[in-house]
Amino acid sequence: MDQFPSNEKVHELQAKLSTFRQQHWMNVELFSLQWWLLVLLMIVPWIIWWRLIDKKRMVEILLYGFFVIVTSTILDDIGSHILLWDYHFNLTPLVHQLGPINLSVLPISFMVIYQYCSTWKSFFIWHVFLAAGGSFVVEPFFAYMGIYELYKWKFFYSFPIYILIALLLRLAILKIINIQHEKQ
Repeated sequence: MDQFPSNEKVHELQAKLSTFRQQHWMNVELFSLQWWLLVLLMIVPWIIWWRLIDKKRMVEILLYGFFVIVTSTILDDIGSHILLWDYHFNLTPLVHQLGPINLSVLPISFMVIYQYCSTWKSFFIWHVFLAAGGSFVVEPFFAYMGIYELYKWKFFYSFPIYILIALLLRLAILKIINIQHEKQ
């Protein structure tokens, strides 16, 4: 058992990492150009969403968006944890995922497509465009800006994942809606 670190050692290393991240955030990230970009990406999509949302379907659309938030945050956490990628700029030192993407840009984009695309075909086509933009434009731009760094990941790996998330979550929402209508 001596070859493995003790719980105390793991805790000590986590405390050091937390301190380093807080210091880096205070001295490098906070108020940088990248930080301001993340602030805008966290706020502006929600303002746009509020103007576009079909208020009659708000609960359904928000449920879909919530599923996107949960799914993208879990996948992001796993990818960061197993060192597929990392983020060098965050809104806060307390969260190490790319919050503005997981909590704002992705769910808003997905919800807008969900709202306006009533057929599977149009939904799929729009998500192909969204996945292409996310994988081949947004992610490389974030890498160029130093916000996002790939280790064991390639941009094109994200492309089918964005599409798969959208399709599976739409299927789940439609199933939930069908169950609800059956019970009424």
